[in-house]
Amino acid sequence: MPSWLLHHGDEFGPLVRAGLGDVLAAPGVPELLAHCASLDKPAAPAKWLRVLDERLTTATDGQETVRAVLEAFAAHRHSVHEDSDRLLRGLVWALSRESDEAATDLLARVTATASAAPRQASGFPHAQRTAIAAVQLLAGRDGEAPVRTLARLAARVKNKAVRARVQSALARLGASRGWSLSEVMELAVDDHGLDSTGSRLTEVGPYEATVRVVGEKARLTFTRGGTGLKGVPAVLKETHADELKQLRDMVKGISATLTAERQRVEALLSEDRVWAYPDWVSRFLDHPITGTYGRRLLWETSTDGRDWSAGLPHTDGDGWTIVGLDGRPARGERVRLWHPIHAAVDETLAWRERVLATGLTQPFKQAFREVYLLTLAEERTGSYSNRFAAHILRYRQANALMRARGWQAGYLGTWDGGYDSEATKLFGGCAWRASFHHNSSTPTTRATTTSTTARPTRCASPDPTARPGNPRRSRTYRRWCSPRRCGTWTCSSASPRSPPTRSGPTAARTGSGTTGTAPRSAR
Repeated sequence: MPSWLLHHGDEFGPLVRAGLGDVLAAPGVPELLAHCASLDKPAAPAKWLRVLDERLTTATDGQETVRAVLEAFAAHRHSVHEDSDRLLRGLVWALSRESDEAATDLLARVTATASAAPRQASGFPHAQRTAIAAVQLLAGRDGEAPVRTLARLAARVKNKAVRARVQSALARLGASRGWSLSEVMELAVDDHGLDSTGSRLTEVGPYEATVRVVGEKARLTFTRGGTGLKGVPAVLKETHADELKQLRDMVKGISATLTAERQRVEALLSEDRVWAYPDWVSRFLDHPITGTYGRRLLWETSTDGRDWSAGLPHTDGDGWTIVGLDGRPARGERVRLWHPIHAAVDETLAWRERVLATGLTQPFKQAFREVYLLTLAEERTGSYSNRFAAHILRYRQANALMRARGWQAGYLGTWDGGYDSEATKLFGGCAWRASFHHNSSTPTTRATTTSTTARPTRCASPDPTARPGNPRRSRTYRRWCSPRRCGTWTCSSASPRSPPTRSGPTAARTGSGTTGTAPRSAR
C-alpha cells in the first residue's frame, strides 16, 4: 500500500490499515485504491470509469474490498482527512457499479455518515466531497432507502453545498417517480418502528422497555411485572449495555424526526396542498410521527373543491372525520390545512375560543396565527414592504430565532463582511423565497435595524451600490423572488412608520418568524 493512502492524518486511515491489512495488500487492490483516490471532481468522467471497471476486474476481490472500506467508514462516524475524503469519493463511484439492494443500502449509510457533522461544527460534514458525490448517486437508485435517506438529510444538513445537492437530488428523484418535492418529503417520514399510538415495546432481560412519543419528544420508560420504574435499572447498564445504547439512540432519532416533522408540517401552511381523503388519513393521522401533530390541527374538507368545511379530526367506529364548530362530522374527498387567511374574522375568533376552551395545544400557531392586512404602500410596491423599517432588535435573540425557525443567515460581527447579513427562507414548496436583509446599527453589533426596502430584478448580479454605506444609519431589506433567479438590490430610505392599516379582504400569508407581505403570486 502506498504511504499516502489511508495515512495517519486522521483516525480512519490507521483504523482501516489495522483491520483490513491483508485485504489491502492483495494483488491489484493498491492500484484500485490509487485510482479511486485520483478522482478530482464529483462526477466521474467516462474514461475514468472505464479504467475503474478494469481495476475492479483485475484486483483480487475488488468489489468486496470497496464494500469493506466503505463499511468501516459508515461505522466510523467521524471526520476524515481530505485525502481520505478523495479516496472515499472514488470508492462510492466504484460501489455504484453494483445495482443490488445491499449496495444501495450501503450507499445510503455512507451518504448519511459523510453528510453528518460534529455538533460543534454543524456546517462542516465528515467528508464533504464524498457526500456530494454520494448524494447524486443515491438519487439514481431504486427502492425506499434513497428517499428516506435524502429526506432526512434535507432536514438535518447545515452545509449549504451539500444541502443544495440534496434538495436537487430529491427533486430529480421525485420527478422520476411522479412526485413533487413536498410529497417526497412527506412519504419519506421515518416511523422508527412505532405503532399507530406512537409506542414501541421491547423486552430487555427481565424488563420491558417502552419508547413512546410524548408531546414533541420521545421518552424511554421501563416496567417489570406491570409495575413502572422511575429510571433505568442499574443491572441493565451492566448486563445489556449495547441494547440500552440502541434504545437511547432510537429516542434521540425519534426526537430529531419529531422536530424536523413539526417544521415541515408548519411549512405546508404556505403551500396550496390538497390531499385525497385516504392519503390524508394515512399520512397525517395514522402515522406515529406526523399523527402527533396532524391530530391537533384544524383541517378543511370539500367534495367539489369550492365549498370547504373546517374542523378538528375525530375518530369513531366509521373512521376519521372532521368535526366543525356545530359538532357535525364532515368527510369530503379532498382535505387541506386550515389557514386564517381563508376564514372570516368571526370564524377565526370562534376557533380560537374553541382551542382555549378544550385546552388543545397546537404544535405551532394556527388558530392564533397572525395575518397582516396590506397597507396602501405595500399594495403599490407589490414585492417588498417598509412596515418594519428602522426597528432596533436585540441581535443575538433575533439571530437565534431566525435559525430556530428555519432561516439561514450569516452572523454579524466586527470582521470583513460582518456589517450586514441576509436571512433567507424558502416557502411554498420552494416556489418562492423571502429574504430579510439586516445590518448592525452600531460598530459593536449590539443591535440591528430592520426594514424592507429591496426590489429584485431578473437575472442580474447584486449591485454593489445597493449596500448601505453609513454604519450609523441602518437599513435592511426584504425581497421575494423565485429561488432560480438572482436579484439586484435597490435601496431607498427606511421609513420609520408605515401608513395606517387598511381593512379589507386582501391579506398576506406569513410563515412563523416572518412578517410583511407575501408575493402576489403566492396570495
